[in-house]
Amino acid sequence: MKAMEAVKLEAQVRANTGKTYARRIRKEGRVPAILYGKEIESKPIEVSAKDLEKLLVTHGVNALVKLQVAGEGEEHATLIREVQRHPVRGDIYHVDFYKISLKDKLHTVVPLHLTGEPKGVRDGGILQYGIKEVEVECLPTNIPEYFEADISGLKIGDTFTVGDLESPEGVEILSEESSIIAMVVPPRLGADKAKAEETTEDAEEVSTGESPEEEDTE
Repeated sequence: MKAMEAVKLEAQVRANTGKTYARRIRKEGRVPAILYGKEIESKPIEVSAKDLEKLLVTHGVNALVKLQVAGEGEEHATLIREVQRHPVRGDIYHVDFYKISLKDKLHTVVPLHLTGEPKGVRDGGILQYGIKEVEVECLPTNIPEYFEADISGLKIGDTFTVGDLESPEGVEILSEESSIIAMVVPPRLGADKAKAEETTEDAEEVSTGESPEEEDTE
């Protein structure tokens, strides 16, 4: 659970704004973006689509980004607040960078990584998942890349909750301790729950005039 490393990313001020200009720079391999935050005026910028995609794949949306805008002497410590993608192709269409102070604590969410095969699953139980991330408060330099949850010791009937996580020094977990991350249920209970969910989905589809046997062809 090491702290998130700061990642450098180069940017430049956008020469223009508007849809036509945005389409043009996307074709040239750049992404329109905005830099904003406390004690700074909102600034339209653009970044390399390739560099941004690599950053997101390697470090995720929680990355602490040191943004270097061409022509400016200072680096901006930022967090990525929103990434907009094309609904079909998945290309990044726009991204927001929020400037922060490295001295002020902030609220953010950290993903969960589950490791190990529960003993209860080997004994025939069914693993069910709960929440996938937890909310924390900490300094930007202390944001964990992820929390690791070792669920190998779970037996049938056991649960792993937020309260079972180990939090590194300087990081306060804000999510409810009772929130379930993973649990192993008996085979019968798991099958009954799955059947109940399917029945509910079918009933909802019928109530809206859709048949559960039909596929959307549009």
